[in-house]
Amino acid sequence: MTAIKLAIGAIALAVATKGWALAILVPVGIALGLAVGGFVAGLRARDNGDSFWDGFAYFIRFDWAMTVAISSVLFAVTMGIGAGVSGMGSIGVSKAAAAKKGGVIAGLPNAVKSKGLGKLDWSKKRFDGMTTEQHVRLHEVANNAKSKHSVFSGDAVKITNRAWKNRGNAIVTTNTGNGNTVYTIPFKKAGMTGGKSVIVPSPCNSVTIVIQKGTSNLLVTAFPS
Repeated sequence: MTAIKLAIGAIALAVATKGWALAILVPVGIALGLAVGGFVAGLRARDNGDSFWDGFAYFIRFDWAMTVAISSVLFAVTMGIGAGVSGMGSIGVSKAAAAKKGGVIAGLPNAVKSKGLGKLDWSKKRFDGMTTEQHVRLHEVANNAKSKHSVFSGDAVKITNRAWKNRGNAIVTTNTGNGNTVYTIPFKKAGMTGGKSVIVPSPCNSVTIVIQKGTSNLLVTAFPS
């Protein structure tokens, strides 16, 4: 019968996901469901002037299948959700472990070891007379005179420094024409696209940080991307 098949399926699922110890709860749960259902049916029978045990027996005899089916389905659904949550947790742990070992997180190669790179060095001398901080802060305001000019969503220096701490998740480009190293680092809501060539601005969810050739942390520029 369908109810019995569902019960067997629930037990099999419990054994496969949690082992025999939890599988025992399936028949226990069904028995409790039958007992409660029979008890309620007995009370209703008594209220209608019949015997409590006649109502109890009637329920067990004619309504047991529905109770078994419902209990089995609920148990199977619970086991499925539990297994799914457990699997997601395992994936999260695996990703965290990958981050520490230089693996891959969210499809982004963890190509750069954090050790040895240190904090960003903002001391580069620029040919235009500006400090690196002043140059990066230009991306705090819109500039439609340029074809493309993204704008940070907040303090450019703070966002850049925070992104650099997450450089282990960066996509790294080293084959640039001038020899600089470019880090594209995931950073949600880093800013918005802009410039005269941009008709409809869109969110930037990463920060691009350019490091001076021959150095590990001398900042050239940074902007939302």
